[in-house]
Amino acid sequence: MERIAGLHGHHWMRGLFDEVNDKYLKPYLVKSKARRNMDKSNLVRTANKLAAKDAAAFANSLEVWYEGGQTRHSNSQARYVA
Repeated sequence: MERIAGLHGHHWMRGLFDEVNDKYLKPYLVKSKARRNMDKSNLVRTANKLAAKDAAAFANSLEVWYEGGQTRHSNSQARYVA
């Protein structure tokens, strides 16, 4: 859609880097056996768990904020409830 409209979204540079990384850099810099095992590594699993935990905490803070009946302008700082 961006290419049709001729406009770029907020994360177009990240998408462009991911394309270049997957297409050119990764095949030359990482062994094929290691590429197959990349998603199975402990680091990737831990990062995914932390991202899910952060998303849950943010969703919880939004729920608390919404139930409190606050408006966007009533609280100048975002607070996360853990």
